[in-house]
Amino acid sequence: MKPSLQPVRDASLTSVHRAVEPFQYRPEKLRLLVSALAVVIATAILVPASWWQHGARLLTGPGWWWLPILLLTVGLAGLGEAAVRWWRRSSTERQRPEAVRTPLFLHVAILLLIAVAVAAAVAAGMWALFGQPRLAILGVTPAPGASPGGVGVWSVQNTFDAMKIVLSVVAGIGGVVALTVAYRKQGHSEAAEHREDTKLFNDRFGKASDHLGSDRAAVRLAGVYAMAGLADDWEDGRQTCIDVLCAYLRMPYTPPPPDSTTHGGRSGAIEVPGLPLSRPHDSSNDDHDAYQERQVRHTVLALIRQHIQPADADGRPRWHGHLFDLRGAVLDGGDLRGIDVTTGTVLDLTDATFPHGKVDFTRATFSGGTVHLARARLSGGTVNFSGAKFSGGTVDFFGAMFSGGTVNFSQAEFRGTVNFTRATFTGGIVDFSEATFSGGQVAFSDATFSDGMVNFTRATFTGGIVDFDQATLSGGTVAFYRAGFTGGKVTFAGATLSGGTVAFYSTTFSGGKVTFAGATFSGGIVNFHSAAFYGGLVSLAYGDFKGTQIMLSEPRVWRVPPEGIDGSELGVTWPSSELLGMIDS
Repeated sequence: MKPSLQPVRDASLTSVHRAVEPFQYRPEKLRLLVSALAVVIATAILVPASWWQHGARLLTGPGWWWLPILLLTVGLAGLGEAAVRWWRRSSTERQRPEAVRTPLFLHVAILLLIAVAVAAAVAAGMWALFGQPRLAILGVTPAPGASPGGVGVWSVQNTFDAMKIVLSVVAGIGGVVALTVAYRKQGHSEAAEHREDTKLFNDRFGKASDHLGSDRAAVRLAGVYAMAGLADDWEDGRQTCIDVLCAYLRMPYTPPPPDSTTHGGRSGAIEVPGLPLSRPHDSSNDDHDAYQERQVRHTVLALIRQHIQPADADGRPRWHGHLFDLRGAVLDGGDLRGIDVTTGTVLDLTDATFPHGKVDFTRATFSGGTVHLARARLSGGTVNFSGAKFSGGTVDFFGAMFSGGTVNFSQAEFRGTVNFTRATFTGGIVDFSEATFSGGQVAFSDATFSDGMVNFTRATFTGGIVDFDQATLSGGTVAFYRAGFTGGKVTFAGATLSGGTVAFYSTTFSGGKVTFAGATFSGGIVNFHSAAFYGGLVSLAYGDFKGTQIMLSEPRVWRVPPEGIDGSELGVTWPSSELLGMIDS
């Protein structure tokens, strides 16, 4: 019997709920009121004056008592309708499919009476406000020179004018009320729509988060795409979605060995466009799981790349202006080619680890944003900025540790800032070959070099500063092979060289400055072999070069020789007079 009783009980509860439902405002009533006011106003304007004279007899003929009678009629009608509505709401025992509604003509009639009553009440108020003047009698002509109503007399014309004013005021108030109600209705509608959208977004967020926590790599990969799609659609929650994706990359991760992949594309791999997708040839389950996890992580970086590309006409959402918090992440590769790090965009890779693989920033543009690589650790991987353009942004390697691997800035254009302050180089390469320095600053101040290489081969300096101030070189090489100086400045002020090499082999100096003021060289080599000194300034003044070889013996051009030494110093190799007679000097 319970199954058959259940629908009856539900219907009963529904009818009770309908019966006790509180009164709700209906916008159609407001429309009827406004329509009634419009009809009254139009009638007041269009009806001929002779008709109003006949109507005036109805206003002044009966005397003062017509107004309370009208108000009483309207009040009784309103009370009657209210009583009927209350009776219908309190009749919970009636089972009707639909409530009986008041006919439309009755609504119109009641609203017309209400409009007339309001107008009459306001007119009576105005009559009282003017001191209750005596009403003029129809058919009596005012004395010559007197006002139409006589002194202190309220004429029929005054009544008509007052009614027009009153009706216009009432219509204006009604219009304001209508606009206010419509505005509030629109606001409520938008708020409800926003709540519904937020609920939908929260549901999608929960499902995507569940996928990211799955044990299966394919499900996690689906969660990555779902979270990225939600970030596109949910502008208010975009930063939250980005935070979740970045938090995934910050999770503890042990990358597979670098030799666990080939480029054969074997079956079983998760296919991600643009990434090496081969499965380990002969690996344990742990290595296989680590390989799959790497594909998921690389996919996160690939999606970040797609969303911080330069704006184009495809209409895809962009994630510029947001924070990408990858602090402490382990990155064994990733594709960030061609990204546009604009003002307000921050890639925070502080304390990140690059064990192997390549994180690729090729042809990226840094026009105002920041890439934080402070205290990053490169032990074998590659961070590639080749062809990148630094027009105002910052790449910060403050305190980074280079024990292997490569940071590649070849063919990059610098008008921004790259900071290696207090970095430690025990191996690896920082490559600026064929880079162009027209502004900005590359700072190695307080850096420590015990091995490795900083390479400026064929770099062009037309502006900007390369700063090795207070740096310590006990090994390794800083090489400016075949570089060209027409401007800019390279400074080793206060640097300490106890080993290693600073090489300006075949470098051309036609402008700019290279200074060693305050430097202490107790070992190592400063090599200007085959350099061309056309102009500019190379200054070794105020430096202590005891025990260091300074090789100037075979320049190509000697028009503006280095300052601060004359060839008599210990360890300085000066060009011979015969050579100076043969070269352009």
